[in-house]
Amino acid sequence: LDRSTMPWTLHFDNGCDLQLPRFPTAPVPYGYGYMQTIESTKIAPWPVPYTIMQAARGDSTIDSWKQQGLDQWQYFASDTTVINPVNDSSKFNWSEAKFNDTTKATTGEQKYLIRTFYELGIWSKEDVISLGAKEK
Repeated sequence: LDRSTMPWTLHFDNGCDLQLPRFPTAPVPYGYGYMQTIESTKIAPWPVPYTIMQAARGDSTIDSWKQQGLDQWQYFASDTTVINPVNDSSKFNWSEAKFNDTTKATTGEQKYLIRTFYELGIWSKEDVISLGAKEK
């Protein structure tokens, strides 16, 4: 976590950086001062680094994301920015990407999490297509 930038920046060892402009210096989404275990298959909606590491390690599967039914993806927003992405998200239309059809307020924000995980190289083209992303 680089707190010298605005917004704060998460650096990953694959060369990607992640910024959450909607929450430029908020401790909770970045995990600053918050502990969460990644040694679990239960998806942690926050802090964001833990959510990402669970998916990257395979502790949380696509099926578990579909079944979880969580409605706590507010930290993934339209302005969530991956710097130096592994995958180019501009090749997809993300408007219908989602895990499930919950009626909660942040259902629409699922697409930003899916897009972010694709850009970070966690989920493949096939994964995001299975979640509703459409190739352009």
